[in-house]
Amino acid sequence: MVNCEASYNGKFTDGSLTGGDGNGFKLGDDTASVPHVLRNCKANYNAKHGYTGNGNPATLVMDNCTGTGNGGKLFDRIN
Repeated sequence: MVNCEASYNGKFTDGSLTGGDGNGFKLGDDTASVPHVLRNCKANYNAKHGYTGNGNPATLVMDNCTGTGNGGKLFDRIN
């Protein structure tokens, strides 16, 4: 993914929470090894984490990926 944005996930336009998990970029899970490459991506104001590897054991390449205002960590479960 190049020049992508994940913002306001898990939030309605009025700012209330949707009940979803609220992660911005969800990059897999612990049941499959799937590599990802992200370049120049932004994760802003998501209800939970900006970027989560979600237990994915594969290589995750993140180049110039930024974010602000997320409810959790900017980078979660990323090796």
